[in-house]
Amino acid sequence: MKSDHSQNHQGIVAFLSPISYQPIEELIARAYEAGERPLLIALDGVTDVRNIGAIARSAECFGATALVIPSFGVAPIQEDAIKSSSGALLRLPVARVPDLERALDGIQAQGITCIALNEKADKPINEHETDGPVCLIMGDEGTGISEKVLRRCQLQLRLPLKGKTGSLNVSVAAGIALSHIALWKEG
Repeated sequence: MKSDHSQNHQGIVAFLSPISYQPIEELIARAYEAGERPLLIALDGVTDVRNIGAIARSAECFGATALVIPSFGVAPIQEDAIKSSSGALLRLPVARVPDLERALDGIQAQGITCIALNEKADKPINEHETDGPVCLIMGDEGTGISEKVLRRCQLQLRLPLKGKTGSLNVSVAAGIALSHIALWKEG
């Protein structure tokens, strides 16, 4: 936040995002035009900026097309998120959508499979494979992916956890899932 120190500021404060958001339709179109299979990662309810930064870092490392975040219910992209991303948020395109459910409908209409990473899913991610375009949906650690968003997903997969803890930090889980998806695309 920056103050202009003028005498008459009238109580107005502006918060500017350090990144420029891009329309999801354009990002998908560019990927297809470049002969790439889009890989999107959408966040539902992730409120910790450090997790968002770490997810963006993994997404950029594994060649994601874009990060998709809703306008509401997800922490805003700011300096702490960029720092946690090691600058990946300055390189990875980010699409901010007013309604995640509708955005997922549009993503699917463009031939992209929406996959929810859900610890309650029957099928582990290591037993699935696709070479098509993917949108991986990640939810908040406490509440998971909302039911409205889950209903929009064509597939739900889980990580093959063996320990008693039962869950991972959302950014760690995203990194593991993205590594599996990267292997699908190489195979």
